[in-house]
Amino acid sequence: MDKALPPPEAGLSVKGMAAAREFFKLLGQTAKLMGLYKPNHPVPAASLRETAKFLERLFTTPGLGRITFSLIDGRWLANGAFLADAEQISEVLLGVFRTHHIQSLSILPGALPFELSAICELAALPSHKAEGLDLTDALKQRGVYRVLLGVEHYARAVPDAHPAAASRVESPLHAPLPQGGSPAKKPELYASAGGFGALIKSLVETAVTNPEERAKIYADTVRMVREAMEHRVAEATESLKGEKQRVTFERERAERVFEAVADGRVVVDKDGRVMMMDHRAEEIIGKRLLEAAGKPLAESAAGEGRMVALSEGLRFDPDSPASLKVSVVGEGAADSMRKAMALVHDEEGRVVGALGELPSQTKARELEKLADEFVAGVTHELKAPLASIYSALELVSKTAAGKLSEQEQRFLSIGSRNVLKLRTMIDEILDFSKIQSGKMTVRAEPTALGVILSEGVESLRPWASSKNMTLALGPGLADCSSRKVMADHGRIVQVVTNLVSNAIKATPDGGAITVDAALGTGPDAGSIIVSVSDTGHGIAKEDLERIFVRFTQVVPKGRTREGVGLGLTIVRQIVGMHHGQMSVRSEVGKGSTFTFSLPLAVGG
Repeated sequence: MDKALPPPEAGLSVKGMAAAREFFKLLGQTAKLMGLYKPNHPVPAASLRETAKFLERLFTTPGLGRITFSLIDGRWLANGAFLADAEQISEVLLGVFRTHHIQSLSILPGALPFELSAICELAALPSHKAEGLDLTDALKQRGVYRVLLGVEHYARAVPDAHPAAASRVESPLHAPLPQGGSPAKKPELYASAGGFGALIKSLVETAVTNPEERAKIYADTVRMVREAMEHRVAEATESLKGEKQRVTFERERAERVFEAVADGRVVVDKDGRVMMMDHRAEEIIGKRLLEAAGKPLAESAAGEGRMVALSEGLRFDPDSPASLKVSVVGEGAADSMRKAMALVHDEEGRVVGALGELPSQTKARELEKLADEFVAGVTHELKAPLASIYSALELVSKTAAGKLSEQEQRFLSIGSRNVLKLRTMIDEILDFSKIQSGKMTVRAEPTALGVILSEGVESLRPWASSKNMTLALGPGLADCSSRKVMADHGRIVQVVTNLVSNAIKATPDGGAITVDAALGTGPDAGSIIVSVSDTGHGIAKEDLERIFVRFTQVVPKGRTREGVGLGLTIVRQIVGMHHGQMSVRSEVGKGSTFTFSLPLAVGG
């Protein structure tokens, strides 16, 4: 075994060793992510950028000509100094070092991100693909020259041969001469032997009789050919390397241009199905990632005012011409976007920027957003004075109850009720604003279902009693009351309170309201289904979905509108944030039943 020890390097300070340890961890983390995702996926790409930036900072150390990481006796070294035990840095890099007998990994100043990406991609290869792979050759083929590997070399045993034969290479000049000592002149000599070496040997033997001169001419010829080939290969490699850098630069520049004019990000697979999208993309599509994942982007984003432009050449086939066709869904919105946007090209026709103005639909959405923000701000400012008014009315009612006439007490009571209504409306508007802006949070944790339902029901029992209504918990709670569900206690109490209060409003005096629960079956297995039933006026079939639309209320004849029409919109959103479903069944004149599901907690 011939160990190629790493060359001596400039020592690292304590601060430099800490930086080297952090860089090596980042390199291993990037390699691990490339094993989980494709190299161009945003997750490993972001890790790679961070690794490259850290390497740049590392090489600001004075006198550092290169950084060499080596694995010796189960310990990582950096420029010859102890870095960490083998298992403390990166399992991925440790496995690569041991599998391929790598003794050292050296990185030179100026190493580019694609070179770090290449070593990470190779490190992330599964074992069946990495077996027998020469990493040094693989790096050279990718144009990597600033990342060097020191590999232990082993002599291959030759069966049934003398040990010296393992390193001996037979030269064509050692082949026996024909009878009489004169070179063979038959043309078929080198034609049948095959190969460039045999051709040179045949020509030399034909022209020269002296064995020593033959050997010298043969060696000089082979050397000249080899040097010429190496020179041409180096030129071609340098040209390809420059071309690759140019293409990479132009691609990254185009990506930066589009990133500057687009706020959201969507990741699709080779068939155009959604894999990942950020919060801004969710707002644009109008759906959460859970709803759109695994579906074609064009299907998920379909709707008035939206457009999808997607290349049809998502699958690369080296044996077929690349498709440059782009399919567009939503021509109306696309036409509006095109008229409001201009691409900036350089003198060679390459995209280097963009120029645009807000399309009319975008302007409308911006105005709507400003209006929502204004309403949310105003309602927030109204909360404090309303709380003061309510407290003052309560104080007057308690301290001056005996001094007020019946009419004055009635006016105080009306004022208190109206303040409570206003406060409820303001809370709904604020909750809706939080949902729209993505600021509403849900902290689900194992919670006993019975506690939630009892709290929601008991808070409204006095109101139901004042209307001679029966407000009761159903028989199904006997089996579900102690069950634990994954829920944000406060938010689900809000859901129950909203549904029960709606039932009280919709039910005539003397009616009945039941809150019940049952274990889910079939597609609802693993969940608990909560129901709120009433004997009220019911909802027409054509209005069953409309009641969940914001600012919409279905009011029977003879009744007045109450609230702002956001309660059920908020309730459905909260249930959805708990990964539950909500539905309603109703019959006009006989009542309604609202149901929602909550996932069971593990062991619940």
